Order: sequence, then structure tokens, then C-alpha cells
Amino acid sequence: MRWSKFLYLFEQMKNKLKAFGRFLISWPFWLNVVLAILASYLIFHFLMKHLDSYTRQADSEQIEVGNYFGMDAADATKEIEKLGLRVEVDSVFIEGFESGTVVNQEPVSSDSSGFNVKKDRVISLKVQSKLPPGREVPNVIFRSRRLAETKLLTRGFGVDVKQIPHDDNFVLDLLYEGKSLKNKDGKVPPGIKLALRSKLTLVVGQGKPKSVNLPDVVGLTIIEANKRLSGASLLMLHAGCETCESVEDSLSSVVIRQSPTGGRNSVIAAGTEVTLWFGTSLPEDSEPE
Repeated sequence: MRWSKFLYLFEQMKNKLKAFGRFLISWPFWLNVVLAILASYLIFHFLMKHLDSYTRQADSEQIEVGNYFGMDAADATKEIEKLGLRVEVDSVFIEGFESGTVVNQEPVSSDSSGFNVKKDRVISLKVQSKLPPGREVPNVIFRSRRLAETKLLTRGFGVDVKQIPHDDNFVLDLLYEGKSLKNKDGKVPPGIKLALRSKLTLVVGQGKPKSVNLPDVVGLTIIEANKRLSGASLLMLHAGCETCESVEDSLSSVVIRQSPTGGRNSVIAAGTEVTLWFGTSLPEDSEPE
């Protein structure tokens, strides 16, 4: 019974294969094949022609970006706007460039990038500013001339000194372009910024040196000692740290000796240099000289 069923299925499969073979060599099959190939060719040709037309139109809307580096900002802006592009300008300061010239642009020129841009694209220009970035002016009123000069020169300012008759010999005023920078409290308030290399004038009294108490800073760190001496209108002279082997050692080092020695009864002239010796630890037998 099973064998006869198998022969029946095999005969059915063989008849289907014969029918399929006859279909493959029949003219309706090949007609359908030819029509399918022809339809595919026509569709492909239509799509390619339409895409090519669209691409040419898009290319015609692309704008070549010029190289504006070193140009005057006003001239560069005019050229960019003539191309139908927009301009965004920002000021920077880079040492060595002429004021008002373009020092950077985004996007870069098409010659460098190989790409064009569309109409209305924003071109960002970095333009050299007339003045370098501002530096905050420190309060040097009532400080010694030497200390005030050191602070101002360290910040990058130029310094002139004008001496006037006065009972004291410390800084009485600080001038910029002939105008005082002091507020109603007699101090230079925080937040005043001037351009690098701005010329400031110290108004210093010609009186007798002011006497100040010399603090004992043995055992203090370099930051603490400098703050204590600066508050007393004195200058710190760092004599070195023989036991320091790294930057961390220097920052954590303490004063092991000072000259002249300080204390409750030590009085010296304002503006005097105080020499400090540092070490990684304070010797047990260390005593101020």
C-alpha cells in the first residue's frame, strides 16, 4: 500500500516538472521576460534622467567659499554678502596679527575643504580685536612703592611713578590716563580690568618711611607667609628650599628661618624685603635668629 502511494506521488511530481519545462520553452513565458526587461529599462532610464536633472540643479545652488584669512573684516563681509551668504563676526586677540583682520573662518575655504555651501549659509569670522584681553587691576593703595610696582608688572601693566609731598611714602593713588581708580573708600575696587600693557601711574608720597611690625612667619607655608608679609606692606624674598625634591614638596614646604627675624617687638620700614628659607619640615631645634 505504501509503495503504491509513493509511486503515485513520484508520477505526479514528474508530470509537474514536464509541464514546467514546456512552460519555459513556450512563447508566452519569453514574451513576459522581454516585457519585464523592457519595463525595467524604461523605469531605470526615467529615474536616471530625473536624478541627473535634480543634481545639476542642486549643483547650481552651491556657492564656493573664499579664503578670507588676513583680509580686512569689512572687505571680507562685503564679499561674503555679495555671494548671498550671511556673516557672523566675533572678536579675538592673537599676538602678532593686525587689528581688524580675519584670523579664522568657519567653514574654511572651498579650496581647502573641497566642499561648497548653500545660499544663506552663515560664515563665521574671527576678527583680531583692537585691544588684548583685560587684566584685573590689583588694589595697591597704602602699599609700598616696590610692592605696588611688583604687583602691577606681574599683571602685565606698565608702571610710571609720580612722587608728591606727603608725610608717608606709600602709594596714595593709582591713575589711568590721568584719572584715579580709587573708589569712595580709598581703594581700587575689584573687577576693574584694563588691557595688557596699559600704563598706570603710582602716586607715591615722599615722606619718611612708614614703620610696620614685622610678623614672625616661621612654620608657615609659602602662601601663608606671603599673605602675612604682603598685609604688612613687606616684600618676600624666597631663598630656596634645599630639602624640596618635587613641586609638591615646594608647595607644602614651611618657613624654617627668616631674616630679619620677626616678632611682637620687631619694627621695620614698610617695603623692606624679608628673606625666607624653606624646608619640608621645621627642625625641632629651629629658633628664629
